[in-house]
Amino acid sequence: QNRMIARAAARAATAYAEQQYGVFIDGVVSPHLLPIYLEELRSAGVPIQFVLLMPSVEVTLLRVEPRESTRRMDETLQRELHRQFVASGSFAGWTLDNSDMTAEQAADAVMEACGRGDALVWSPA
Repeated sequence: QNRMIARAAARAATAYAEQQYGVFIDGVVSPHLLPIYLEELRSAGVPIQFVLLMPSVEVTLLRVEPRESTRRMDETLQRELHRQFVASGSFAGWTLDNSDMTAEQAADAVMEACGRGDALVWSPA
């Protein structure tokens, strides 16, 4: 199911990118899903950048706490997911520890990194 969601999101993003719209996909993109995004997005013929936001596990847990209980992942599962991302190492174009940032500050940092090309994971020949 996650692979199908990734492919659908990437196809929608590709349709926009083909029309020269700037596209940001906001989601949990793990190392096994990144190739799906790249496979789909390459056909748009535009550079692809990937930023991984990686706050500390403690901050991650704090940020999830205000969510309704039905929209909140179990803490044990959340810790495990965070551990898996840490164990994956550097698979993103650019990784940002946004633990001490507001959403606006993180967005600005992402835009600056993409503007510099720091997050580039694929570029057309």
